[in-house]
Amino acid sequence: MYIIIFILAAGIIALSCSESELERQFRMEKSINEANKLKEQFYFSEGGLNDAERKELRQKFESIADMVSVPPEDTAAINGSPEALQVSWQLAGLAYYNLGLLEMEMENYEVAFENLATLINHYGFKRHQVQRAIFMQALARYKQKRYSEAIVLYNMVARDYAETPDPTYNPNLDFLESPLLAARIFREVDERREFKQQVSDAIDYYFNIITAYEDTPLADAAVGKLASAFLLGDLADSAIAALSAIKDPETGKILPLVLFNIGTIQQNNLRDYKAAEKTYRDFLSFYPDNPLASSAQLGIGITLYHRKDYEKARYEFSVMDKLSNVPVSLIADAHYLTAVCFEEEGKWDRALGEYDFVWVNHATTGKGMSIPLHIAEYYLKSGKADLAARSFSEAERDYKRLADIYAARPAIAAAATAYLIRCYILQEKWETAVEMLRSLALRYPTTTEGYSALPRAAEILAQKLNRTSEAVDLLKQHMEKYPQSRSNERIAAYADSLERLSP
Repeated sequence: MYIIIFILAAGIIALSCSESELERQFRMEKSINEANKLKEQFYFSEGGLNDAERKELRQKFESIADMVSVPPEDTAAINGSPEALQVSWQLAGLAYYNLGLLEMEMENYEVAFENLATLINHYGFKRHQVQRAIFMQALARYKQKRYSEAIVLYNMVARDYAETPDPTYNPNLDFLESPLLAARIFREVDERREFKQQVSDAIDYYFNIITAYEDTPLADAAVGKLASAFLLGDLADSAIAALSAIKDPETGKILPLVLFNIGTIQQNNLRDYKAAEKTYRDFLSFYPDNPLASSAQLGIGITLYHRKDYEKARYEFSVMDKLSNVPVSLIADAHYLTAVCFEEEGKWDRALGEYDFVWVNHATTGKGMSIPLHIAEYYLKSGKADLAARSFSEAERDYKRLADIYAARPAIAAAATAYLIRCYILQEKWETAVEMLRSLALRYPTTTEGYSALPRAAEILAQKLNRTSEAVDLLKQHMEKYPQSRSNERIAAYADSLERLSP
């Protein structure tokens, strides 16, 4: 009887403990979801995080990490723990990863490194999560200018990923890029011998992946990285020879992605436009239904454009409209380049029609967004002052409208604002340009345009408005906002020179 009671009591205690573990798991999951939603809300509403928002998020993720004790070092003990507890440990690791990202954004690179190290050392149950954490540690060391450590960490990620690229059918392009990132660091610090060796190692690395994982998306991704490795080492001719040897063993044809890369190298690096045209035509002949067929078709037109055969180029661009499943950006490029051909031929009215088509239908693409300003500049350079003035006025209106419509999408809004500022600069509206640059820096600090806004405003203040003290203030604001920026040394020297010139 006592034995039965003891067993029942033990069962009740075990059940209550199990429920406690589940409750903690659910509480941690709820907290993680709340923190992620808050982060999304902050980014969506402001285009970035301010100090108060970062502090709030940091506290939330720290509280999540503190909800569960650190797991034991014994792997067997971890594996033998209740499933709910294991999930809780994984959630704590996710919290440390988020803390690392927050500290990276705040440019607290040493703290970020330590948070990521905590994840790796105590919560690294999933290999891909550990790889991601090491990758971010490498970036942190690079930002700290601790280059040798960054190189070691990047190569560590590459080696580990090659052994277990999980999943093979959804390759991680960052991890694949790691050997090239290490090579770029060697080049940056002018270690020429080490740079060449790293490039050679990267080439071997990608060849091995292509061979080991043939006919998978991972192998396809490695082909592109292999081409990048050759080009990084200024080995374009060698790239063509090496890539041409990668063939389908059954058909004897060069694989589609490889053939397309060959055409791209011939066009962009060797400037051998006749050879590139032939490669692209071979591609369309061998692989007409391949997803890259439309890109190859566009490439044919581009090779003809560079050879100034504008009429034939326009014909090849027009074929794009007849193809199926063509990405919108490529349609925009085809019409834009058609307009450029007409312009080169002196047929401005025809060019203007094509430019208008691209602007109306593809305003947010790279080519599309440049069009209002391009039209205004055309008239300005042609000496048509009235048409230029009207076009600048229309461009200002168009860019303001575009920035307003896409205010919640920082990349588009910031780019539109940058074009608007360019309109003001070309018209020598210096005061307005400075104010817009201040606004750009404030509203979209995480974009490229927002990052460069205050130095550009300072340059206008100093050189065009002779207000050097204000220019110095803006340069100091920029350095305070981005204390780890690699350009701060140059900006500080410029600020010092302006201060010496100030009355």
